[in-house]
Amino acid sequence: FFNQGGSMSDFFDKIFGQTYSKQASPNSGRSKKSHYDQSTFGFEEKINGKDYQTEINISISDAFTGLKKRLKVNDESIEIAIKPGIKDNQTMKISGKGYKGKFGGKNGNLLLTIKVNESENEKRVNNDLYLVRDISIYEALLGSEKTFDTFAGKFNLKIAPGTQQGKQLKLKDQGMPLYTDKKIRGDLFIKLNITMPETFNEKQKELLQEIKKLTK
Repeated sequence: FFNQGGSMSDFFDKIFGQTYSKQASPNSGRSKKSHYDQSTFGFEEKINGKDYQTEINISISDAFTGLKKRLKVNDESIEIAIKPGIKDNQTMKISGKGYKGKFGGKNGNLLLTIKVNESENEKRVNNDLYLVRDISIYEALLGSEKTFDTFAGKFNLKIAPGTQQGKQLKLKDQGMPLYTDKKIRGDLFIKLNITMPETFNEKQKELLQEIKKLTK
């Protein structure tokens, strides 16, 4: 057989048939190393969803009391509970409310950043609150009792005679609640802003002139 020019491969082909040639083919080793085709067996790799980031604006009053807010995320309406004491730029994580996973993967998370709007008359420093409230010049000069509105409710406070512009009244433990424990609160400071009337009648002018003379 070999004298007739047959090769070793031809010899085994004659005995075992073409099957052997295919199995022993140099290409057969490479075919065994071909990558796993997932779609052939109906399996897909799990893909987790990405996080969804967004932000909302709330007032400093809302930050004091806490609130519930309804948001639309990925065409789904969800209600978010914001606890009292939330800080400006604080980010809340709501698990599983981000982009949806694929092929059985987990959903991403919702990352919600809170923007707390303050004003010149209502500010927060750590957990202390600073409010500016008006009193009349007569209340400042003569003294009085005045009711002030605050985030914590109404407080009736004494104003001493001769109170100066910018004087601060302190209410202990009436400030912003601690985010992790709303029973713990900072202090509240009320800064007094003395307002002047735009006009005076003749009688008022006469009285002011008398006061002016008496203070010389």
